[in-house]
Amino acid sequence: MNKAIKVLAGLLVAQLLVILALQTNKPGTTQVAAQPLISVNLNTVDTLRIDDSDGGQVTLRKEGDRWQITNYGNQPADQNKVAELLQKLSDIEVRWPVASSAAAAERFEVAEGSAQKTLTFQTGDRVIDSLFMGTSPSYRRIHVRANGSDDIYQVELAQHDIPANPESWMDKTVLEFEGDILSVNAGDIAVSRDTNGDETSWKLAGSATDSTDPTLINTWVKRFNSLVVSALVPAQEVEPIIVQNPALTAHLSSDKGDADYAFYTANEKYYVKRFGSSALYEIASYQAKPIVEIEAKKFMLNTSDAEPPQ
Repeated sequence: MNKAIKVLAGLLVAQLLVILALQTNKPGTTQVAAQPLISVNLNTVDTLRIDDSDGGQVTLRKEGDRWQITNYGNQPADQNKVAELLQKLSDIEVRWPVASSAAAAERFEVAEGSAQKTLTFQTGDRVIDSLFMGTSPSYRRIHVRANGSDDIYQVELAQHDIPANPESWMDKTVLEFEGDILSVNAGDIAVSRDTNGDETSWKLAGSATDSTDPTLINTWVKRFNSLVVSALVPAQEVEPIIVQNPALTAHLSSDKGDADYAFYTANEKYYVKRFGSSALYEIASYQAKPIVEIEAKKFMLNTSDAEPPQ
């Protein structure tokens, strides 16, 4: 009996597979091909505007081949971050919508005017497309709807990939000093080296060569090559900070030119600017303190103070 049941079950499965195959290959059966989520050519887009439901807003505009943040003092944007977003959007393909109704658009928070986030694409002043982003059904997946369509899709994207605050898009390395540093004059510190590029050739003015550790000097100097700022200080807040004497001024020379920096402290925070620019930036204390709180004795050999700036 059990053997007969197994045989009958096998025949039933075989019949179902045949029926499924016939239905799949029946003339007129629709096969949905993948299609791009974004219908416009993103290579023609020169302005991206991001708005969120909390009132956050950022506008990125391409000037030449560089993206800038127009509502953030025209600060340079992180070029890689913008490129990664555009590439990610270009690569997204969709097939079946999860819903296609106005009620669903409200439920998934992708309706125009009530979306969690709206990404607008422009060429010049002309809006060419918009994308509405809403709820997240799972990690790194959100519901999206393109302008002019009722179809709502679930795609691999995260809200934090498209932040609506300018600071998140700013190039934080904007004050990095470029080039192979040859000398630094900062407060009472003056260090220089030979032009052969040898990191052991650093000299501290006023001290014997054999009493200083060039590696410690090099560690301090290299901090100017890796400055990372936190945020742009609003224009109306700049003067009260820079009107006071700077905590440190520094003149740097390299194989690519010279530059002057000023570091300030106010309200237990650190700030930095580069002469020749009106922009003032907030900088994290862990970045600023090792530069500002420098003393000649920290470069000396055979002392308890001969340590790299922390």
